Amino acid sequence: MSVSDLRSMVSYVCTETRLSKSEIMAEINRTKKEMDIEIEAAAILIGHKQGVDMSGFIKEADRAILERGRSG
Repeated sequence: MSVSDLRSMVSYVCTETRLSKSEIMAEINRTKKEMDIEIEAAAILIGHKQGVDMSGFIKEADRAILERGRSG
């Protein structure tokens, strides 16, 4: 998942919730840090928490996380 894909997730959540990008990113970053998870997983969790259907992002996020795990 590229930076543009993360931006797409954030934009989607913002559009669906009418929350600002900074509010969503703050929640994503807080969740990432508190749960010690990948940023894509945090973005999906925050979207879900806000009542947004994030199912369209799961496959790509999963692939990106697995790719990073293999290379790191």
